[in-house]
Amino acid sequence: MATDKELSDFLENVQRRAFKQAVYAVRKDEAALDIVQDAMIKIAEKYGDKPAAELPLLFQRILQNTIHDYFRREKVRNTWVSLFSSLGSSSDGDGHDDFDILETYEPEIGGRQGRTPTNAFDHR
Repeated sequence: MATDKELSDFLENVQRRAFKQAVYAVRKDEAALDIVQDAMIKIAEKYGDKPAAELPLLFQRILQNTIHDYFRREKVRNTWVSLFSSLGSSSDGDGHDDFDILETYEPEIGGRQGRTPTNAFDHR
């Protein structure tokens, strides 16, 4: 059973090396800080009762899994960002930047017997 002092000392000793490892993996300082912080919180909350000798191996596994989780989240985030950016306004020069079907509705000529509908759902 690791005491609070042992756990605190372990985390203090490993933080710099863990940060370097995370920065090397993700290439972003802010993301690396978040990863290391998440890994430290996870080991303190879930494995604080383990013996001090097991902490280094546990922490390395937690750190690696947290880095993998970061890449999974980034992949999903990038997929959604690219999807929504392709749905955004496309300025291709045709003048239809803000297309709204209800505002630009024009009734068909010929099949309505001279009547123009008052809204898009008036089909009588």
